[in-house]
Amino acid sequence: MSQAQLPSPESALRALAEGAAAVAHAVDLDAALGQLLDLALGAAGGSRGAILVQNPAQAELEVAVARGYDDASLYGVIDASGGESAFTQAASRPSGTVDQALADGADGLITLLPLIASTDGIDQVVGILVVERRGDALADEARTILYALADLASAAVDRSQVRSLAVERADWAERVASTDTLTGLANALVLGRVLEHELARAGRQGQVVSVAVFDVDGFRALNETAGRDGGDRVLQEVAATIAGAVRMVDSVARMGGDEFAVVAPGADGRIMARRIMNAIMELERVADHTVTVSAGVARFPDHGTTADELLASAREATRSAQASSPGTLVEASAPSSA
Repeated sequence: MSQAQLPSPESALRALAEGAAAVAHAVDLDAALGQLLDLALGAAGGSRGAILVQNPAQAELEVAVARGYDDASLYGVIDASGGESAFTQAASRPSGTVDQALADGADGLITLLPLIASTDGIDQVVGILVVERRGDALADEARTILYALADLASAAVDRSQVRSLAVERADWAERVASTDTLTGLANALVLGRVLEHELARAGRQGQVVSVAVFDVDGFRALNETAGRDGGDRVLQEVAATIAGAVRMVDSVARMGGDEFAVVAPGADGRIMARRIMNAIMELERVADHTVTVSAGVARFPDHGTTADELLASAREATRSAQASSPGTLVEASAPSSA
């Protein structure tokens, strides 16, 4: 079989320059791969083609971009080549698979080139470049261009996956830094920031902000009786109950130990706190203990004008409630300097 018309040095250089620009400047992975695929089809005289990317989470091929194929016809080519496993193996040969006759006997040739990325010196197939065409065998120069474009596509896929991993790790780190791992609620740091924001807004608009602090009554004794797992389960159930009893605009946090807090903008703190306390009293007994909480409520600006003052007032009220009897609610009477 004779070789197809050779690409000129100028067209080859232009294809590689445009491919490098696509990888460097494309707004997203699909855009970069689409430009690279178009360049590959132009260099090879292809009638249709596609780039498939290995999904690292599911270990299967997904169509990233395609030209001239719909999903059914592309997966028909894959099935005719022996299925995804055989298709991937054919593409993963050291030099790829070039000028293979179409498996269904149609008049045409197919080129499969692996997209290979190297991590710590280990090569890994991250995708496949597919070019289908009619006519003569692929010229050596055109084949060289395809290899280069496949390498550029590999770099684009690898960079995208590295970015995705970095974003996932950053999101995970942010969640760990802002979330209480036992209950899934926000932690004290986040609640402090939310409270400062709400106080600034309320100060501008002349509105009220309530802060309620809850402590589980007799938690130390309950923890000793029920064991660590039982104590953790109580904290999780209390957290879920509080979160389920507040409004969308309210913020809930575990402040540490068995202490929880709610920031409720523009709310009557006593009503909100009592609703939460009643819901917690409906929880099942644990190790013969009835789960109850004591609560203290402070209100901006009456009981404090800063986040620290308001939380201190609410905590002082909570201590007064616990000193009285289980399940007691106390409203702060004045700002606390503690």
